[in-house]
Amino acid sequence: MPSRWRDLRSKKLTAALLLATLAFVLAAQPSPVHAASSLVQQNGVICAPAGGIIRCGSTLSVSFSSNVASGDVLVVAVASGDANSNPPATVSSVSDSRGSSFTEAVHVTNTVNAHGYIYCATLSSDGPDTVTVTFTSDLSDDNGMAYLFIYEVSGVKTAGVATATGIGWGSGSVSTSSSINFESGAFLVAIMGGQIISSSWAAGSGFQFSPGPCDANNNCDVFVQLSKAEYSTSGVSSPTNFPATLSPNQNWVEAAIALSPATILRVEDPVSHLNRLDVTVGSMFSVDVWIRGIPSNDPMDDFGFDMTWDPAFIQYDHSLGNPPSDWSVTVDDANAASGTLSAGGIALQNGNPYSGDHMWVSVCFRCLKSGVDTIGIPFGTWLEHNNGMTVGFDLVMGATVSQTGGYTPPVGGELLAANKLALFAPYLALIGAVAAVAVLIVKPWKRPQT
Repeated sequence: MPSRWRDLRSKKLTAALLLATLAFVLAAQPSPVHAASSLVQQNGVICAPAGGIIRCGSTLSVSFSSNVASGDVLVVAVASGDANSNPPATVSSVSDSRGSSFTEAVHVTNTVNAHGYIYCATLSSDGPDTVTVTFTSDLSDDNGMAYLFIYEVSGVKTAGVATATGIGWGSGSVSTSSSINFESGAFLVAIMGGQIISSSWAAGSGFQFSPGPCDANNNCDVFVQLSKAEYSTSGVSSPTNFPATLSPNQNWVEAAIALSPATILRVEDPVSHLNRLDVTVGSMFSVDVWIRGIPSNDPMDDFGFDMTWDPAFIQYDHSLGNPPSDWSVTVDDANAASGTLSAGGIALQNGNPYSGDHMWVSVCFRCLKSGVDTIGIPFGTWLEHNNGMTVGFDLVMGATVSQTGGYTPPVGGELLAANKLALFAPYLALIGAVAAVAVLIVKPWKRPQT
C-alpha cells in the first residue's frame, strides 16, 4: 500500500462546507443504474431441417436491435442437435462485428445428439453488433439444427465465471448436476436442449425463458420447443442448480453460468448517468466519478485514480469531493492545466469501510472548441479492500465528450468560471432553487509512485 496515501489516515482534510440547500438538491438528482447486473437487450435465432424453418449451414448469425455499449458483456448461448440422432456438428468459433474476443465458459454434450455452449466477451466499443457462430461442418448435411441466444449485460465481469452442467434422460425436473454459488446481483443463464420436437419446457422459479427463437424470416414452428434458454438478474437465491421442467421422456443437456457483479469506476454525465456527453463550445459542464458494485462482503477501505483530458479541447475549472460520512476525498489539480488530475478517498481513522454505489468526485470543465475528446482514467487506478488486499477495479470507463458550436475563446488570458453554481445547474434546475454555495479548496496531494 503506498505509504503517502496511508498517511492520510492520520491527517485532517480541509472540510467542504455545503449548505442544506445543496444537500437537498443532490438528493433530488435522478437515481443511477445500480451496480447489479442488468439485461440491456437480447435476441435469438434458429435454423432447422424442416417445418418451414431456414435450413442450417456452417454458420448462424443474429444481430442486436440496438447499438451495444463498450464495457458491457456479451453472453452467447448455443445449442446444436441432429434430427437423425447423429452426433451434431460442434462449434468452431464465435465472433461478432465489433471484433470482440470470446471465451468459451462452458460446454456440455450427451454424446447422443446434442451440444450446449455458453461464451462470453467484454465489449470494447459502441455500435451495431451481429454475432456469428461457426460450426465445424455444415449442419444441413445430417439434418442438423441449431439455436443461438445472445445477451448484452451491464454491470458484470467475465473474470471468475461460475459454471455447471447436467445431462440425463427422462422427464420432469431438469437441472445441473452441481449447484453454483453466486453474489447478489449476478447474471444467471442456462441453455438446455431436448430430443423430441414436441417437447414442453417450463422455466424454474425465479427464471424466465428468452423469447423464441425464430428463424431469420420470423418462422418459429414446433422446433422452437426443442431448445430453451432461461436467465435471471434477481429473484433466485444462491446456490442454484438452474431448475426447469421437461416433458415427455427424452435425452437432455443443460449448460449454465453465473456472471458476478463488477466493481466499476466510471466517469458519467450527472443527469443521464451515461458516459457520453454532448456539450456546446464555450459552455461549462461537469462529470461525476462513480464507484459501483463494491461487494458487501468485501468492502472498500481506500482508493485512488488519475484522470486525463486534452487541454486544447477541455479546460479544467474546479472539482468537489463527495465523501460519505467518516470518509475523506481529496483532489490534486496541480497539473490540471496540462490535462491531468489525481483523486482518491480513504476511510478516516475509526471510519467504516464502504460497499455499494456512490458518486465520489464531481469535476467541472469548460468546452474550448469543436471536436471529440475523452475524459479518461488511463492508469494508476486501485482500491484496497477492508481485508488489506489492493487490486484494480474490474472495469474502468472514461467519458466521451462531443463538442459542437461556433464559440471562439478570447485570445490571451485564462477562462474562469463566472458562476461556481454551474457545476450543480442540472440539479438546481430540477427544483428551481438558487442559493450560494461555499466551497473550500482542499490541499492538493501528489499521487504516490508505485
